[in-house]
Amino acid sequence: MSVSKERSTNYSDLRLMAYFRQCLPRDFPIVHSDDIVQGLALVQPFQLHLFKKYRSLINTNQVSGTDLYHFLNGTIVGMATSVSPPLSTECSTPCCIGLGFVKAIDDSKDCIHLIAPISDKIMEKVDIIFQSYIAVPSCLLQVSDTLSDVTERMRDL
Repeated sequence: MSVSKERSTNYSDLRLMAYFRQCLPRDFPIVHSDDIVQGLALVQPFQLHLFKKYRSLINTNQVSGTDLYHFLNGTIVGMATSVSPPLSTECSTPCCIGLGFVKAIDDSKDCIHLIAPISDKIMEKVDIIFQSYIAVPSCLLQVSDTLSDVTERMRDL
């Protein structure tokens, strides 16, 4: 039983990595999953000023203020627009237009750094961030660590 569970977990991780691989140029050389991690660490993230433009569908009874940033750091989030129609008449939640990975947070600038395989034009329309319960592949968390290390080194200069 544990073997099949391990396989399904690895398959889910591979699917998520394939999804976020779309952030890299088509000709980016990938031989090992570490190559994807290194490539994603180099991707210029979107900078979202969460409390200014974005409405968050996170349970705000559990998380509020700057704790929200720490809650989101290193997670996968869903993105939507308030103008997109709901999935059904029974649900008022807008349709998710993509997933993003919160690579880093910058409390001082009130923003999160997010990578997502969507165009700038579509990202300009995003104004809702969904809380996600998708398990983050451990190798994707290395992308967050890499950017945080760079950010810390730049602050030290």
